[in-house]
Amino acid sequence: MQGYGLVVEGDFEFDPSTGAITKYLGSDENVVVPETISGVMVKSIDDYTFIGNRSMKSIEIPDSVNSIGMGAFRNCYELENVSLPSELTEISDYLFYECRKLESITIPGGVIKIGVASFYDCNSLKSIDLPDVITKIDAFAFKGCKELLFIEIPSGINEISMGTFEYCESLETVTIPDTITEIGSNVFNGCISLNRVEIPYGVEIINSSTFNGCSNLNTIVIPESVVQIKSNAFFGCENLKDLKLPSRLSHIYSYSFANCENLNELVIPNGVISVGRGAFTGCSKLSHVELPSGLIEIESNAFSSCSALEEITIPFNVNRIESSTFRSCKSLKDVTFFRRCT
Repeated sequence: MQGYGLVVEGDFEFDPSTGAITKYLGSDENVVVPETISGVMVKSIDDYTFIGNRSMKSIEIPDSVNSIGMGAFRNCYELENVSLPSELTEISDYLFYECRKLESITIPGGVIKIGVASFYDCNSLKSIDLPDVITKIDAFAFKGCKELLFIEIPSGINEISMGTFEYCESLETVTIPDTITEIGSNVFNGCISLNRVEIPYGVEIINSSTFNGCSNLNTIVIPESVVQIKSNAFFGCENLKDLKLPSRLSHIYSYSFANCENLNELVIPNGVISVGRGAFTGCSKLSHVELPSGLIEIESNAFSSCSALEEITIPFNVNRIESSTFRSCKSLKDVTFFRRCT
């Protein structure tokens, strides 16, 4: 039913009072949004206007449009090509959610924000150029973009939000600018092709599951600014061989480096007071470990299944070693204690 004050012209339902297209009624493969409807300038496209359209393969949007609402093209499974207006300033939440045939897109130069899950599961998207003026990329923006090969994060951004590139399975290269001070949880979780990452100075926390399952990651540069590495941060990074931990580090949380099978040497900095549960479990080639003098606690299974580990020295300040800390360390022959632990 046509709403109050709305008009229908061609395949478009339109609100002349706001200049907004409110619904698409057609079934064309190639859609061209008009610049005017009923003599009124088209200024925006409302939330969910094209949601679930199964016929549209391309759409051209005139430069008169400066706003496209939430989820406007959500679940448009056949959409391959989009021409966005030059006056657009935001890619709204869920805008291209599950547009599974979208291969590339040019983001207008004035866009300053990429919304929540805006390209979620666009699993044919191979490339995207982000303008330098962008200041915010929201959570899960590119999650599940399985064909995305590389990304350069604009220098105006200071935070990579939770799950931004999660399960981007083809992502090999990412450029992180020096302006970044926070990397959220799960940001690169499941990026199985990612091979090298340099975290910029200023980042203080590597959050939970940030690089979980990055099985091809062989080089990680962790800056001296990092003070905490949270749980599962590098879980399953099985090709990671060399690891230099920053001197300001105070906590290594549970399973943070679990199943890093090729890690062969570990020097834990003096500032670390706690090694979390299962932190290095399954590091089967880890043969040399140096624990810091300031260490107080080693939690359960911290070094379990480190089958190449032959000897270890427990520092004087350690007052608690939990159960199964060295379980299944088949080569461990020599454990030296400097005090009695519980």
